[in-house]
Amino acid sequence: MSTSLILLGSAAQASDGKRGYQDKSDHYSSDRERRKFYLAGSVGLGLSGYDRDGNALGDADNAAPSVATIFKLGGHLTDQVALYWHREAHWWDDSETDEYMAHGLNGVGLTRYENNSAPGWYGALALGVGSVRYVSGSGLDTAYGPGLSLGGGYEFNRHLAVGLTTLYSSTRTSGSDRVEYDTGSAALQLQFRL
Repeated sequence: MSTSLILLGSAAQASDGKRGYQDKSDHYSSDRERRKFYLAGSVGLGLSGYDRDGNALGDADNAAPSVATIFKLGGHLTDQVALYWHREAHWWDDSETDEYMAHGLNGVGLTRYENNSAPGWYGALALGVGSVRYVSGSGLDTAYGPGLSLGGGYEFNRHLAVGLTTLYSSTRTSGSDRVEYDTGSAALQLQFRL
């Protein structure tokens, strides 16, 4: 009889263990928010500046406060890695020419999260085509070249994060009045994600 009780107790314990394992699995699968479609947008304030060398405008260095935006569209490869199309732009008033400028990047981005789900830290990297242009109708050509964006921050929940982004590009116009820009931008941003 005592042997029967021991066997029944062992079977019940094993059954509880399986249920506990299932509960964890169910909880994990309900938390897999990062295996879905990825859409995010950020807005923030920062600083942008350039070192310009060119025939059309002459040489100059300039920096000014800027407004920054980022748009990301893609998906999660795993719970901790997202891959997406990355569109970033920083706008500012160039006091040297008294016109508005835009410093941008079109490329591919990758975000690596610290945890499988929020909250937690993250880091981001994007590579692509950088651009610098006057947006207030000066008629000057847009300058294109390689661009790199680095960032990171903290994700409070699956929809809201705060972070710092930096963008660098080395660009030049293609016309006969060639203008070259080494442009850098940095901004503190608030990110919203679906």
